[in-house]
Amino acid sequence: MSARLTTLLKPISLTVIAGLLSACGGEEVDVRQLHTIQGLYYKVNDKEPFTGTATNMPVLNSTMNYANCNTEIKKGLKDGLETCRYNDGNKYSEADYVKGNKHGNEKRWLNDGFLYTDFHWVDGKASGLNKLWDIKKQPVSEIEAMNGQKTGVEKLWRDGVLEYDTVWTNGTRSGKYFYNGYYSVITNGASGPLLKVGTNEPYVEAVEPVHVVVKETTISPEDCLAAKIKSIHDEALESGEEIGISQDMLSEFKSECGA
Repeated sequence: MSARLTTLLKPISLTVIAGLLSACGGEEVDVRQLHTIQGLYYKVNDKEPFTGTATNMPVLNSTMNYANCNTEIKKGLKDGLETCRYNDGNKYSEADYVKGNKHGNEKRWLNDGFLYTDFHWVDGKASGLNKLWDIKKQPVSEIEAMNGQKTGVEKLWRDGVLEYDTVWTNGTRSGKYFYNGYYSVITNGASGPLLKVGTNEPYVEAVEPVHVVVKETTISPEDCLAAKIKSIHDEALESGEEIGISQDMLSEFKSECGA
C-alpha cells in the first residue's frame, strides 16, 4: 500500500470508528467531565449535547454521598437505563428514562438487597401501582396513579398494620379507615363514625381526669419515623422527582425521632 493511500484511509477509519461509537451509545465519561447548559448535559468544551454514559452520577436530591449512578444520556438528556449502587457496590436503584423523564419501572433496594420501592412512571408522572416498604420490611403504601394523580386503590399501613383501605375515583376517596380495633366508612371523601369491628358498636373515647399540669404534645419515635418516610414517598409521587431513601438517611431519621 502506498504512503498516499495510507494517508487517505486514516481519516476514513477515524470517521468509521466515531460512527460506531455513536451507534453503540457513545462514550463513557465521568460526570465531572460534564456540565449542564439550559438543562442539557455537555462535555466540557464540546458544542453539541453529550450522548453516552455518565459514570459517578450522584443520586438526586441527596446531600449525602451514599450512592452513585451510571446514567445513559442521549442528546444531553437522561435517556435509557440509570443504575445506582451503594458505595460498597450493592445495587441501590434502577430506573428507565426517556428524553429526560422517568418512563417505566423504578426500583430501589436496601443495602441488604430487600426491595423497598417499586414505582411506575409515564413521561415523568407516577402511573400504575406504586409500592413502598419501611426499614422493618413491612408495607407502608400501595397507591395506584395515572398522570401523577391518585386513581384506584390506595392502601396505607402504620407499623405494618393496615390503616386505610380505599379507592380514589375522580379525585375523591372511598373505603375504610381502621383504628385500634375500630373502623370508619369513607364515602366520597367524608368519614363516617368509628364502629367496632365485628359488632359495629360506636367508638367511645375514654375520658381521662383533667390535670392542671400542661404537658407537651409528643409522638412516638415509631410514628415520627413512619411520618418522615411517608412524606418522602408522597413528595416523590406528586413531584415526579427521584428522592432516595438510603440506610444513612434512615439512620438520620431514627436519630431525629429518637427511635
